[in-house]
Parts: sequence; C-alpha cells; structure tokens
Amino acid sequence: RILEDLGILNDRGLHVKPNYDLIRSEKNARAFLQGCFLASGSVNSPRTSNYHLEISVTHRRLAESIQKLMERFFLSARITERKGLWVVYLKAGDKIGDFLRLIDASNALLQFEDLRISRDLYNQMSRLNNCELANEMKSLKAAHGQIEAIERIETLMAPEQIPPKIRAAMDIRKQYPEASLTELCDEIYKATGEVISKSGMKHRMTKIREMAASLSQDRRSSETK
Repeated sequence: RILEDLGILNDRGLHVKPNYDLIRSEKNARAFLQGCFLASGSVNSPRTSNYHLEISVTHRRLAESIQKLMERFFLSARITERKGLWVVYLKAGDKIGDFLRLIDASNALLQFEDLRISRDLYNQMSRLNNCELANEMKSLKAAHGQIEAIERIETLMAPEQIPPKIRAAMDIRKQYPEASLTELCDEIYKATGEVISKSGMKHRMTKIREMAASLSQDRRSSETK
C-alpha cells in the first residue's frame, strides 16, 4: 500500500521512472538523487587522470529522468550505454563537487575537493615549470645563434666598421653567453651606464644576425665570382 500511495508500484509492477509528484519539491528531488547515488553511484579518485561520477541504472527512461533532475540543479550530466546498463555521468571536477554538496555527502566532498585542489595545483606547477624550461631552452638556442653571428662579424668585418652600440652589444653577449635579454640590459648598464630596454636589446641582437647573414652572402657571392 505504501509503494502504491507513493506512485512507485502499480498493477503492472514498479514504475520505471519516478512519479513527478514524488520529486516535485527540491527537498524530495535531492533525496531521490541521494538514493540513486547510494544505490548505484560512484566517484573515481581525483588522483586519477580524469574526474568521473556516474549512476548506473537498468532503464533508459530512468536514466533520462535522473539526467533531467540533475539539470534542475544546473548539473549538465550525459548518458551512455555500457554493458547493458544506462549510465548517467559527470566529468567536470567542479560539477562533481556540486553534486556531492547537493546530496549532503559532506565528508566525501571535503576529501574530493582537497585531492582535486592538490592535483590541480600540482598540474599547474608542472605546466609552469615546463613553460619556463621551454623558454629557457629557446633563449639558449637564440643566444648560441647570436654568438655564431658575432664570431662571423669579427672574422669578416673590420672593428672600426662596426657601430659602437652594436659593438657594445656584441661584447656583452660574449661575456654572458647564457644570459637573457633582460640580464644583458642590466650588464650593459653596469659596463657603460647606458639604459636600454629589453626590446632595444632584442633589436640589436636582430641587427647582429642580419649583419652576419649579409656578410656571409657577400662572401659567397665573391667566391662564386
């Protein structure tokens, strides 16, 4: 009688999907989702590669009902079929946290968020380290090319033909072959008192490479003649 009064059971058996009157209120809707999760739900560890929460049911109509119910609370769940079951799932870490909060799984929520924040922080630090390493390798490669260009200019060009500011940039690069452009600006200020911006130093290094390329071209042309 209780199951019939609640609209769960009729003459043909159990209803596949819940009666709307049963889940009309927010409180009952949350309680229904809570029961679904306790019956057949799971959340993977935030330490794994992907965040994943799912609820598995045996009927598509029930899965669609759960999905719509979750959408009432702004949880964009998806549905897929797996091994004869219909699975309602969430992939976003923040949405999984919202779902755990919705069903009052306080302890699980705190544990999940703690691990998620730790993992996200670690991933962010790894990305920053990789980015810094890539920038450092790029700077070293550029510096190596500049040193080669300087050597070519000194071999093929008389010292008095080199403009003084370019000469100063060449000297400071040779003294500090692994320094960044910003560090070169500081060193040239210490050596000559000249204030130069990072973009100004970059312009000079570009000019050095252009001069070296032009000298190499002229030499090849002469040798060909």
